[in-house]
Amino acid sequence: MAVLSLWLVCGLYLDGWAHRHVPGLETFFTPWHGVLYSGYAAAAAFLAINQLRGMRAGAGFRFALPAGYGLSLLGAAGFLLGGLGDLAWHELFGIEASIDALLSPTHLILACTMTLMVSGPVRSACAAPPPGPRWRDLWPAIVSLTLMLSVLTFFTEYANAFSYPNLFVEHRFGADAFQSALLIAGVLLQTVFTMGCILYGLRNWRWPVGGLWLLVSGNLALMGLFHLKELLRYPMVIGVIAVAGLLVELLARLLRPGSGRPAATRLFSFLAPVAMFTAYFATLLLTKGMWWSVHLWAGTIVPAGIAGVLVQVVASPPLSLAHRHS
Repeated sequence: MAVLSLWLVCGLYLDGWAHRHVPGLETFFTPWHGVLYSGYAAAAAFLAINQLRGMRAGAGFRFALPAGYGLSLLGAAGFLLGGLGDLAWHELFGIEASIDALLSPTHLILACTMTLMVSGPVRSACAAPPPGPRWRDLWPAIVSLTLMLSVLTFFTEYANAFSYPNLFVEHRFGADAFQSALLIAGVLLQTVFTMGCILYGLRNWRWPVGGLWLLVSGNLALMGLFHLKELLRYPMVIGVIAVAGLLVELLARLLRPGSGRPAATRLFSFLAPVAMFTAYFATLLLTKGMWWSVHLWAGTIVPAGIAGVLVQVVASPPLSLAHRHS
């Protein structure tokens, strides 16, 4: 299911790339939609076949699939309805472009149901006894969590600092305040999404070596392909994609956040986004330069760390009553 979900989400990013880079796209029937919907068909068929097998073996409808995959089946059914609605929407109102495509009602239905589909391996891992930090046990859940993050960042790419390095470099007279506010919002929003996924995993298992690098850098690599024009104009960001994930990985190895180590977990939640965006801004400063003042870019990094800590507070399991009274 993790592999089929990868097929589905890669189709999503290919379709997004086409919307950004192929002019005059005015039909629903495109090669990129073909990749997207064939990935959906493969994943949905896999879920349906295993549902039927479970029911033939005597399981009830709700328990025919392994724990965590019932919502994936529900997502597959919802995605089918959303896809049919998307076809009708395109025929009635035409093909969306730019941000319109991300906020189209039928596309948002596809986003929600796709998230339910690809998150099955994560729910399955969380339903089982806590696995050890081994790739052979956790790789489906880590791939699934990376794809969940990638669906979130895809549909909020208009507010993602990593997507628009050109806006930090190119000074646009008269649009400074609005442009800066959008970029700052992009830093904070993507911090919440990234740290939310990291800490959700950390709440349920110990990350294997390289797992955090895959999640952070894998997601940023997909976003880079989505924004291929900007990536080719600013190839130094490719290095940041690899380094950002590496810094988060090294911080996790050094601080060892997790259950029973609340102080280390909180410090990690602050330092991880700080390290990511420090590497990003430093790379732009040292290569292309930035029109942002030191007060602005340095001041943006700190709220990112605070946002990470707030997500950690929400993601932490509640204290037991016994612990509260002790």
